Amino acid sequence: MEVSEAIDLVESCASLDELRTTFQRLVGNYGFASFAYVDVGHPEIDTPFVLATTDPEWDQTYRSNGFLHVDPIIPLVRRTNVPFHWGEVALPPRRASASASRARTR
Repeated sequence: MEVSEAIDLVESCASLDELRTTFQRLVGNYGFASFAYVDVGHPEIDTPFVLATTDPEWDQTYRSNGFLHVDPIIPLVRRTNVPFHWGEVALPPRRASASASRARTR
């Protein structure tokens, strides 16, 4: 499918459900099982708009644990609009666990 055809499909969507279905079909053509669009363009909003086809249980776990506030992807997508692979994301340094910290102080 040409890019212009994909854009036409997206622009013809009349609802968020139709847009979600269209995006899923488009990414499925490239072998992806799901997608997630997160509007991080407004950092002042605590919970950004999300349109996704990820597993609902995964989404609930992610949100209820507050992972949005520590996810290393969020700062990255606020700085770029080019595609990336998870392997390109710099992870934050690991902190020692409480038990490891206690062991070092003994």
